[in-house]
Amino acid sequence: MSEARTVRDAVIAAMRESRGAEAASPIDAAGASVEALVASAAQAGGDAGAAATQAVEAALQGATRVGVNALEAVSAAAGAAVRGAAQSGGDVGGVARCAIEGAVSGAKDLGVDAPEVAAAAATGAIDAAGALGGRAAEVVQREANGVIGGVKVIVKDTLK
Repeated sequence: MSEARTVRDAVIAAMRESRGAEAASPIDAAGASVEALVASAAQAGGDAGAAATQAVEAALQGATRVGVNALEAVSAAAGAAVRGAAQSGGDVGGVARCAIEGAVSGAKDLGVDAPEVAAAAATGAIDAAGALGGRAAEVVQREANGVIGGVKVIVKDTLK
């Protein structure tokens, strides 16, 4: 089984299992799963960016499968990826960019509005970095704008 399939399956399974549960919504479950996957990848010396790409793409796929708001799921997953990178001392900017790439890839695969999905992922990443404080917010803001995955990402400056 490929690493990408394992990551995708873990995120989608977390979303499905939480459906109807009192403890967490599918979106919260996806976020927790993404955060743990990215942090674990970085701590194990793996590619946290690749884990973020795969996990955010999986969150979008999972959202469509379990019937939750896809934009909210992508935003939450991208923010969780940034938090996971920060927990493990990883490159928050690089992980944010990879998370947005995953959102774009997933949107293209599903035939949904890639710029809108990319903007949701970028907003989630920027908001999470803002909550972390320090230079993380500035780094992620810079990385989350521009052409990512062939899509021009335009995000309003959410940092005040």
